[in-house]
Amino acid sequence: SIMKDTSYAYYATGCDDEVTLRANITDIQKFQIVPRNLVPVSNINTNLYFLNFYSSLPIFISPCALGGLAHKDAEICLAKAANESKIIQICPQLGSKSLEEMRVHENQIQFIQLYLFKDRTRLLELIRRIERLNYKALFVTIDSATVGKRETDIRAGFTTGKSDRIDT
Repeated sequence: SIMKDTSYAYYATGCDDEVTLRANITDIQKFQIVPRNLVPVSNINTNLYFLNFYSSLPIFISPCALGGLAHKDAEICLAKAANESKIIQICPQLGSKSLEEMRVHENQIQFIQLYLFKDRTRLLELIRRIERLNYKALFVTIDSATVGKRETDIRAGFTTGKSDRIDT
């Protein structure tokens, strides 16, 4: 199926006048993969350890809030793919699926994105839940006390139906 315009707007937008978004696009275009020809390739190893956890490739799956906007089982599909590929996944705290649903395999290496709540009791309860679920590390998001003015979202009529504020 085709993604709704409002869902695309959510993923494709930046905040305010999208100055940083445009700068990021310009900057990433400065990088290129340089092929190395005529080098030995019989003993290639892409494995690495990140925070002492094994990954078969030097990449990980980054957290993305509301994956369900793109596909109803987005976070589950990503978790299964990461597990099968033996790469690390950082699950979103604000996903379309629960933290429990994203833990598709007991021994999988998954980290979790964490927003810091002002309510420290609520935060501690969440951290204990994360520990019980055996997520291996916390990646703290520090730049989202409030959601910026996402003009493309506004023009497209996007809304989560929830508050735009994370209670930090």
